[in-house]
Amino acid sequence: MIRSQHVLILMLSLVSASRLLGKHLIKGKLDDVLDSSRDFPKHHSKAHEKVQAITLRYNKQATCDWPTGVCTYIYDPCPPGKERCPQNDDGCSLSTNHCCCNKQHRGEVSSKQTPPTPPTATCDWPTGVCSYIYDPCPPGKERCPQNDDGCPRPTNHCCCNERHRGEGESSFCFQSVYVRARTGDKILTHYSSGDPSLVFILANREKLTFELPGFLIERDEFEYEIPFSDEITSCVSLSEIDEIHLEHSGDDIEVQSISTSVTIGNQTEHQPLTSDPHLNKMLGPHWYKSARLTWAVEDTPSCGYGEPSCECNATAKSCTFNLVIDEIRTFASYQKLSVNNETKIALRAAKGVVFSFGDDGIPVPLTNGTTCSEYKNSNCTEPQFVDGKTYRLGIAVNGQIPGPTLIIHEGQEVLIRVHNELTSEGISIHWHGIHQKGTPWMDGVGQVTQCPIGPSSSFSYRYIARPSGTFWYHSHSGAQRTDGLYGALIVKENPRRLPNITKVLGDFQDLPGEHTLNLIDWQHEMSLDLLTQAIGGLGFYPDKRLGEVPTPDDEKYTSTVSFDNARIGPVPYFSGLINGKGRHSDVEYKKSRLSIFTVEEGETYRFRLVGAQGMYAYKFSIAGHKLTVVATDGYFVNPIKDVDYIILHTGERYDFLLHACNPESKINYVMQVETMESDNTADGPPYPSLGHFGEAILHYKQSDDSHYPDINVPSSIYKSIVKQLIPRKCDAENQCKAVNCPFLHFHSSYNITCVNVNEMLLLEPTPPAELPKREPDSDCENCSYIINFNFEGESGTASANGRNFILPAFPPQTQNKQFYANDGKCDLAINCNPPTPECSCAQVIDIPANKTIQLVFTNAGSARGVHPIHVHGHSFHVVYVGYPEYNDTTGFIENVNSDIHCEDAECTNPGCDPNACTRPRWANGGPPGGIAIHPKTVRKDTVQVPAGGYVVVNYLSDNPGYWFLHCHNELHQLQGMALIVKEGDYQKNHPKAMNKCGDFEISENEFLDFYFSSTFQKK
Repeated sequence: MIRSQHVLILMLSLVSASRLLGKHLIKGKLDDVLDSSRDFPKHHSKAHEKVQAITLRYNKQATCDWPTGVCTYIYDPCPPGKERCPQNDDGCSLSTNHCCCNKQHRGEVSSKQTPPTPPTATCDWPTGVCSYIYDPCPPGKERCPQNDDGCPRPTNHCCCNERHRGEGESSFCFQSVYVRARTGDKILTHYSSGDPSLVFILANREKLTFELPGFLIERDEFEYEIPFSDEITSCVSLSEIDEIHLEHSGDDIEVQSISTSVTIGNQTEHQPLTSDPHLNKMLGPHWYKSARLTWAVEDTPSCGYGEPSCECNATAKSCTFNLVIDEIRTFASYQKLSVNNETKIALRAAKGVVFSFGDDGIPVPLTNGTTCSEYKNSNCTEPQFVDGKTYRLGIAVNGQIPGPTLIIHEGQEVLIRVHNELTSEGISIHWHGIHQKGTPWMDGVGQVTQCPIGPSSSFSYRYIARPSGTFWYHSHSGAQRTDGLYGALIVKENPRRLPNITKVLGDFQDLPGEHTLNLIDWQHEMSLDLLTQAIGGLGFYPDKRLGEVPTPDDEKYTSTVSFDNARIGPVPYFSGLINGKGRHSDVEYKKSRLSIFTVEEGETYRFRLVGAQGMYAYKFSIAGHKLTVVATDGYFVNPIKDVDYIILHTGERYDFLLHACNPESKINYVMQVETMESDNTADGPPYPSLGHFGEAILHYKQSDDSHYPDINVPSSIYKSIVKQLIPRKCDAENQCKAVNCPFLHFHSSYNITCVNVNEMLLLEPTPPAELPKREPDSDCENCSYIINFNFEGESGTASANGRNFILPAFPPQTQNKQFYANDGKCDLAINCNPPTPECSCAQVIDIPANKTIQLVFTNAGSARGVHPIHVHGHSFHVVYVGYPEYNDTTGFIENVNSDIHCEDAECTNPGCDPNACTRPRWANGGPPGGIAIHPKTVRKDTVQVPAGGYVVVNYLSDNPGYWFLHCHNELHQLQGMALIVKEGDYQKNHPKAMNKCGDFEISENEFLDFYFSSTFQKK
């Protein structure tokens, strides 16, 4: 087995390569090269000596199989990483013809200690079979996960590679790599002191290095096939390879071109891997020591208007998407700019047409005689009818709200070109859930990891698609996300993992382009308008028409509350959209458009929920159906069956399986999201819901269906579908089940049982290299923080530990020196109770690299509401959740959790609020004893922090960067409930070409010098 950093000396396998592949090497068949009767020209004497040495070293009579392989040759001396086999263990007589094996050896041919044939043991992680039982495991292998090897405990365990692959070949593993290259005439010697190497850099930064013998003939066409699977005992698939390099440290050579191809699994034909027909690089100690090769397989999926999803080819190594961000008005159709440019519209060319719904529910143009007056004209975009009521400005991605679902594959290199066509706003796009390991400057947070993309400007995001799962993309500049700048981002799992997943979950269809649901709470005015009303305590006056000034006679809106009496939203709920479609409560069903999701009876489907809401948590359900929750935030969990409700807040994602059993023998069922608002003014629980919904349709496919869902389920029958809705019965005998409750439990009168986030377990255990400890090292400075998210001061300003986050003038990730030279960084030593101007700043907390980090998110203080907290750059383990005390009679929050103590309670400063919590700490000097972590502890990137409670998360600081940490409630984050986590003292250099931003000032003397200057330059 080849370990990290070991060089594979392929010169030692030339005979084997010839026997297997019959390829040409050094302008002749390998057998001919090794024929000692062949004469070489005198100027090739050095090569002749090499070949003679090769011939003398090899003897085909010896075997050395540890544990089952065959060592075809005798080596003298042994290659690197190997040593002489013990006497009588190689099947050879001792003198010179010894077999060389790995550092621990045991043969199978003539050893006196040949092991007995063990019982067959399966070790399918994911698909292989481990034929032998070893105890202890051989070098480079480890014990398979418990119950994953099909063997009883305690001794006859199956041992697999570190990636837990058995000995059976996977259909996705590399078998051989074929190299073809041409050298130029700029070669200082015909043969150098070393051959070039082909280096595969894996996702975990492990290197697999293969020498390319005989490469250095001047003006030569070189061909060689690497027997990959013979040399590498572990399975390596395309998705696990980040980069491929050609390296050389010997005498200088010129490489004009090089290409590689690969056979995978049982395939016999080669697939293109890399292609550099015009490399034209000098390699060697005086030039380049390494040349990164270009992936040959690239894909640019069509992602134009009207395409709700765009999927990259699974065989492509890299994938390109083009996204255009535009202002549009809802209910309007726009003419496309040109046939050849599917992602731009003639927005400023006055060719749009507004539609409204007629009495029969059919869209009617307000203007006739233009191209777009015809509804669904292929030259025009489709109107975004949203909730059937709101005619307002929105932000579209490729002409639609939400943007198209982007579907890529685990390990692919992704290039997403974003062009900003907004009139006056800068943008940045965050790829929510992607760790951006090694590319922190691609995280997409304006003024933190990059400068915003200015109007009429473009920015290319490039990163590796990891981890896999359900993610999403959205604006991280201003309030653009809830105006439409968001969409789903799906990273499909490596197919090698699926057999082990379906072994537990059963078979299912995974169609993310058809079964991904983007949920959002839609408002009737722009999000920035709402922000400016909510910020600074101004409040919201729902009875006033848009634009009218409130008077003392107008009633100020009071926040609604949840079932535990926690606050929910500072502005009224308006309507809910699923994939950009919905119905306001004032609108007739036939004058709306709902999203339709089609299934076939008897099949099982994977559905994906994306919480894109601005403020409100949603409770999701499907009439007549039970759901099986199988994943959250990109990680599979042990299945939670018979689920009635899935609760998710903004930023969270949940995947579920739907068995399309058609329980009530209907064609259509209502899919519903409902806010967590309740009317708590009643005498006692159960308190009625306020009835704020969003709706979609689950449609069972019929034999006479068309390809268009709107034809199969016209809006004229929406009302009848809803009328057939049988209310879900939750009583003492038929308890309902809800997943991811934002509180400990529903009051018993609701008859709803909660499965909370800390009760979930991962389906696939976390690899040891990614698993943090239970608690940070005791001597680790800055490895633990307690962060309280609340509203402080007289105006109720959103804050983290009393500090109101203000975006810096310079992004610390890309303009680090300017960031630290600027005055806007928070001083963490000052007291922020009461708040002072210095408490409105860019708060940064430091954590060291490569340590276990423990963050405690608390929710204490006078204002009580759930906060969905998101950490960029990582998925964390939820190791503990502390809940408040609840009143047994009402179910309401009575007291905050006593594990957290706020030092503000003892404050005596003038203006100090003793109910604030700007300096939280453990009440008993440390965390409670219930904190635990193990390989199946659930992982997330966004978690709900219960009102009056706290959440403890652990992760490894293995990803240097400046990572944003914030509440994902749009208004809370924009008001300042955020901070930056600086991870590690050393940061990767960002691309030099990234745009710069920041402050500018010119002195009077400089101004006068330029003003009176007579120097002109032609530009």
